[in-house]
Amino acid sequence: MRTKAMLLSVLLTCGLGTSNTGAQSGPTGKIAFVKKGDLYLLHLDNGLVQRITATSQSTEYTPRLSPDGTRIAFYSVRKNILEGIYVMQAAPEGPANARLRLTTFGDIPAWSPDGARIAFGGQGIWVMNADGSGLVQLTTFGGMPAWSPNGAQIAFVSSLNSADRDLWMMNADGSGAQPILSLPGDDIEPAWTPSGTIALSRYTDRKNDLDIYTFDPVARVLSRLTAGSTGDAWPAWSPDAAWIVFSRFSNASSGIYVMPADGSQMPAFVTDGYHASWGP
Repeated sequence: MRTKAMLLSVLLTCGLGTSNTGAQSGPTGKIAFVKKGDLYLLHLDNGLVQRITATSQSTEYTPRLSPDGTRIAFYSVRKNILEGIYVMQAAPEGPANARLRLTTFGDIPAWSPDGARIAFGGQGIWVMNADGSGLVQLTTFGGMPAWSPNGAQIAFVSSLNSADRDLWMMNADGSGAQPILSLPGDDIEPAWTPSGTIALSRYTDRKNDLDIYTFDPVARVLSRLTAGSTGDAWPAWSPDAAWIVFSRFSNASSGIYVMPADGSQMPAFVTDGYHASWGP
């Protein structure tokens, strides 16, 4: 596992590892990610990596840190059967921190900005309270939801009436659903920043060239941040929206990378793994 010194060296390659006074600065908080089917936490203040789950019975996916960084929502698969959405404290699993099963179906959870609700996909978009109560189906199509900064809207992905997977947006009560990005290729895995910009992964030919983009849903401006022969996917914002963490897939390997949110510096490798999210 990376030490604090090694982690600082990685962050320096992005040009944001020190302040103007020479003091150590840069990204803060923690990154949740998956490695070999289990959940891990990388603490950016000291480089400590914690294994959160350790089970041979299930495989965990898409850990999402709550807005306050205290909880992790994820979905689980056991013996090739989708088990649904779980929540646990952002700490190693054990008798004092057992996972709480919220649903028996669904995948790819997303916290509302206030941490009170969770949206997820499962033959449509669903929303529930963070304890699993109040389950409501908003649509019968689409998946991969992401909340707007004020919680009033939800972006999601759908191929409804399209040969491609397009980016859609609706009100948080399910009304007003409409596509907002419909270009040739697949636009998937949206993540909404507090400033209003959406990060997403984009296939231009559905087979290769999966890269990270940002999209302004008001100005309808799409900007490409990464390019290359590798597959860059699952972007997530740092709490201050200054950084983007994402997964890079190449051949049989996967790694977590970090870059400035404007893509102005080359992405820096942080650790092995995939499906990262960032919390305070």
